[in-house]
Amino acid sequence: MDYNYIKGMLLNGFIRFYGEGSPIWSKSDLQKSLKPRSASYELDDPKIQKILKELEEEGHIKLYYEDDRYLEVLEPKAHDPNRFADFSKKK
Repeated sequence: MDYNYIKGMLLNGFIRFYGEGSPIWSKSDLQKSLKPRSASYELDDPKIQKILKELEEEGHIKLYYEDDRYLEVLEPKAHDPNRFADFSKKK
């Protein structure tokens, strides 16, 4: 699993859908977003959970862990350096 790629993919998706008026993500919505054409990741994977927890700690999302309301995307900050960042580079 490319950690930085997945984190960037999720963050950019959250920001995009927030802008389209969809700040609340269900568990099934999130699982669908983890199945891009090139690979498939499971929501219960500890690495995915770690990424989600980091995004919450960074103030991008609020986790609820409910089926119909798994997370809420918080308002993206225009000055946020991670906004639309390229996470393809390894740390």
